[in-house]
Amino acid sequence: DTAQPVTVTAVDVDLVELDELVGVDASASSSDPFFDGVQASHVLSVRDNDVVVPRPDRVAEVFVSPQPFNQGSYVTSPGEYHTFRIPSLEVAPDGSLLAWAEGRRGTGHDPRRQGNAPIDLVQSRSTDGGATWAPLSVVDPGHQANGWLVDFADPTAVVDTTTDPDTLLLLYGQWPDQGPIHPVPGDDPDPAAVNQVLWIRSSTDSGYTWSDRTQIPKPFQPPHTPDGLYWRYVEPGPGNGIQLGWQDGANAGLNGRLVVPVKRSGSSTPDGSASTLPFALYSDDHGATWQIGNPAAGPAGNEDEVVELTSGEVLLDARQN
Repeated sequence: DTAQPVTVTAVDVDLVELDELVGVDASASSSDPFFDGVQASHVLSVRDNDVVVPRPDRVAEVFVSPQPFNQGSYVTSPGEYHTFRIPSLEVAPDGSLLAWAEGRRGTGHDPRRQGNAPIDLVQSRSTDGGATWAPLSVVDPGHQANGWLVDFADPTAVVDTTTDPDTLLLLYGQWPDQGPIHPVPGDDPDPAAVNQVLWIRSSTDSGYTWSDRTQIPKPFQPPHTPDGLYWRYVEPGPGNGIQLGWQDGANAGLNGRLVVPVKRSGSSTPDGSASTLPFALYSDDHGATWQIGNPAAGPAGNEDEVVELTSGEVLLDARQN
């Protein structure tokens, strides 16, 4: 009838074995039949003290706001930002590193959460492996020349190595500067329509210059959507797309396909309760046109990434809601 402590000690060796989980099963022996033979199982985390944790030689600042971060400050001017969020990083065809982010104004809220705070899509380049970064440039300004105020979001890059020269593609979403979390189904870029739209730009000189943006149309109402729902938005990544290269056998012809992770917001009615699921866009013509994949089965998932395994399988990983 007295608690008995049990100590389990891992053997300290000089091998780099990395951390691991170990299951420990125990049983009690007691003259009290209520406790005799009771089983207890535990999972213990064994930390390897022989692992050397690498430290970065240097920390480089990629995007720096012109003003110190000040909680509650409100920035509206075109040349200043409150916060940089949602970064993406890609190795450009010329070997330089390109970083993109949302240049947020106002108080740094997510897209469509705050009026008079348009979000720019910004870019910076490193030609020394990330040690130093050039001043940012604006790929697409939230202060549009026609007077629209919009929020650009979720930069997602992919490189097509089957073109000559290699082509860098950048997908990103556009939201009204202020609006509902799940917008009105539609594909009208005018923020007054309260739609979310998907854009793509391409570059054949490693991102020094970009093509004009082109809209990737989305299915937004039945029967055109693969799940029969009203699609309120189709938003990429954020992060990176991939180009398939490990396909063989019957799928060998799929090598070179571009695959970009995206997520969709869907509802049974145009203004009903919406859920979010990840899926993929894919292109077999170097990004000229894009096909809609089926939403992944399972629990609701939001921001997602995709990777091709050496087996040829494609793995999609999403942040669960």
